[in-house]
Amino acid sequence: MVKTSQFKSIQIRGARTHNLNGVDVEIPLNKITCIFGPSGSGKSSLAFHTLLAESKRRYLNSLPNDVKFFWNMPTSADVDSITPVLPVWGLAQSNPILGSRPNLADTIGLSEHIQRLFYDFGKESCPEHKSFLKEVDWNELLINRLKSEIHIDNNSVLHFLVDRGTYEEKFGLDAQPVRSFDFETSQMRSYEVDDLYWEVFRVKFKSLNKLPQKLKEMGLNADEVFYHIADLEEGLFPLPKDVALACDFCDYQIQKKTLSPTELSPYSAAGACNVCNGHGMNLEYDREKVVKYPYLSIEEGAISILESSHFRYLYPYLKEELKIEKISLSLPFNELPQKKIWKILDKGKGNFPGLQACYDYLESKRYKRTVRIFSRRLKTETLCDTCHGTRINKKVHGLILDEKLNKNFKEIWLLSSQEAYDFFSNSHFKGELKKRIKPIINLLKTAISLGLVEIPLWKKAKFISSSEYQRALLTKILSYEGSGSLFILDEPSYDLSLNEQEKVFDSLLKVKEQGNTIIIVEHSEYLRKRSDFLIEMGPGAGPLGGSVVSTRLNRSKKALIQKINAKTLKTKKVVKINSFSFQEKNFSEFSFPLNKTTVVYGSSGSYKNCYFYKFLANTLSYYVSGEPLDDMIDVREGVVDESSLEGVENVLIFDSHIGKVSSRSTVGTTIGLSPELRKYFASLPVSKELALEKGHFSPNSELGRCPTCEGKGIKEVEMSFLEDIVLTCDDCGGRKLKPFIASITDGDLTVYEAFNKPMSEVVPRLNLTPKFKKIWSMVELLNLSYLSMDRPLSTLSGGERLRVKLLAQLSKKLENSILIFDNISSGLSSTEVEKIYDFIDSLKHEGNTVLIIDQNPRVLLRAENTHFFT
Repeated sequence: MVKTSQFKSIQIRGARTHNLNGVDVEIPLNKITCIFGPSGSGKSSLAFHTLLAESKRRYLNSLPNDVKFFWNMPTSADVDSITPVLPVWGLAQSNPILGSRPNLADTIGLSEHIQRLFYDFGKESCPEHKSFLKEVDWNELLINRLKSEIHIDNNSVLHFLVDRGTYEEKFGLDAQPVRSFDFETSQMRSYEVDDLYWEVFRVKFKSLNKLPQKLKEMGLNADEVFYHIADLEEGLFPLPKDVALACDFCDYQIQKKTLSPTELSPYSAAGACNVCNGHGMNLEYDREKVVKYPYLSIEEGAISILESSHFRYLYPYLKEELKIEKISLSLPFNELPQKKIWKILDKGKGNFPGLQACYDYLESKRYKRTVRIFSRRLKTETLCDTCHGTRINKKVHGLILDEKLNKNFKEIWLLSSQEAYDFFSNSHFKGELKKRIKPIINLLKTAISLGLVEIPLWKKAKFISSSEYQRALLTKILSYEGSGSLFILDEPSYDLSLNEQEKVFDSLLKVKEQGNTIIIVEHSEYLRKRSDFLIEMGPGAGPLGGSVVSTRLNRSKKALIQKINAKTLKTKKVVKINSFSFQEKNFSEFSFPLNKTTVVYGSSGSYKNCYFYKFLANTLSYYVSGEPLDDMIDVREGVVDESSLEGVENVLIFDSHIGKVSSRSTVGTTIGLSPELRKYFASLPVSKELALEKGHFSPNSELGRCPTCEGKGIKEVEMSFLEDIVLTCDDCGGRKLKPFIASITDGDLTVYEAFNKPMSEVVPRLNLTPKFKKIWSMVELLNLSYLSMDRPLSTLSGGERLRVKLLAQLSKKLENSILIFDNISSGLSSTEVEKIYDFIDSLKHEGNTVLIIDQNPRVLLRAENTHFFT
């Protein structure tokens, strides 16, 4: 085993991943290193696809085979050597959460701390008085019940019985009782052999305190014994089991139970809420999705569920019943008498069975994938009424840490980060409890400093933005306590103001001071200036990059936070959004000029994304086109002067979230140039002679793809306990197409070469239509011409993927529209940021109004109108 104390740096030799040109570089240990350079210069290839991937692979290979079986082993990086290899943590710039269970507390690493704290120190409490419950044994419970409920007197007789089998087992087959219980009369009678329960003894109420001793003498357990009260209460009743817990101030009591740690976790069957199964939400059919277009009439298809092939046959029956009830089929649905129409739709009438029957049918066919997908589109996640989103079982809701603090285990999860911090910082916590709370306070303090202030702990991770998710992961990393590890972070400045970047860097310093090494792939000038060591990649992008331009020790490490003042452009044409509230958040009035560019900035916890992408975009779209972009539930009616939107024809969102991409997603297919290249080769004389169509030149079509590798170019051999082996396809040689098709040439380039050479060498030879000429001009403007059409999206850097997606979105005709852009500077160098801003700003000359949500100082300084969002 290599000791890291022998080394002063991580030595990487011969790195050739993606566009890296056999890079040799040394990264100092126990320092903060910033890797920067143009987008596509090889920063991510070096940090993530080489150093992180190879470190992870070697770690997983060190695990036992039975553990490795459950992991997807990374492929070996194309590098000669990495020494030493440290335990590594990586922070990507996306939200990969797909499951429905994880929440914010899970993501920042808080859940396990809280669960363990309540398991070790939590006690059952009264839900009304929030006081600890006192132990009461079963005999005391029985006496209290008989006194308070039955009002028994001291001379009343109680008969105690066991079942016939227990009696014979305890006292022998020849023993006979004096009395037995008659179920027909629910009374005691003289012994009858056929009765199921036989008496073992009887006592007066005044002697009931001797009952435990009596049972002990007879060798009986309380859970085997039943009692009957002569002349006062009919029937048999079991004795209270075990020890109970009761409130001193009311009649509330529960059975005492011994909890296990898993019963406090929603990820176990024992700890998950039994109503929502630990998801915190339930899927329910939503009227707003069943009637997706309320502004349409029923004849025009307002009721979307009846437009499907499953239920289209029901429409004539509904139409017949509506005519009888004199309900119009031609009026917009939202103008119909809602109570009357929904009564018919829900419960049915006449030959129309009602929508509930449709729902029942869909649930009965859930084993079919198509039905599951269809029914999911009609449902909305609603908060579970039992656990209220906390996901935990009701049996542990009442655990509390301190009687003086009015919060139980369930209520903790309903708090925001700030509220939870205030709760755990309370001075009532003493001794060992206070010591155990310290890691929780540190986590919450870091989360608050990164802007995760108002997000509740129970909020689903899949519903938080990419920026919030990255900050949540960053919270977990910055709270790390340990040494000798490597942290690789991709743009930790993403969506953070300069003040927030300062807090992030201060936290990184604390991690470094513990003896850890930190690498940030970063374009922020502030973070770069404060880093210990700088590695510049370049000099260009793609084939022009992949080299280390310079490495240097940053001796000054001084960075000033530049104050940026909001700039207001005076103009007559202004769209004004009135103030409104959502849940407990009050949004102030917001206005922006038409046919201009406005840049919005503000702290990461200011709900910018929620406001602009959820409410503003859907509301403006509804006023402009009559339809929301996403969901009517996000439309805020009455907050916009409709006349101010005169001349606006459309509302579009261009977000920076890349999302999932398949292994077949390529640059050419995304921006739309691959079909033009296939069309070019299909028009060649040789192709016409062979009757080849455009589909013959696509690895995704059965017409031309290699049948052996199915158009992948590789064959993967699964190895159960070893790394999977990836082999180049023998038949096509990795070219994805049938060999004779891949070899067709126009006299200069073969099909394979055309798809794999830089677009700058291929596209000029194509006879492009005006539409594709515009796309190509944007490719050159955004500096993407060095990419090949067959380059998989999964191998692009963050900045390259952002520009490719932006290009694909902007390829459509954009005129007289409101265009909303999200974080256009993500993954781009300062020069590239200025270039892409100028391009987006130029869209206003086509009658468009541009709104950009970005924190980058370069963007803010170039903007003609800015707005600080609070």
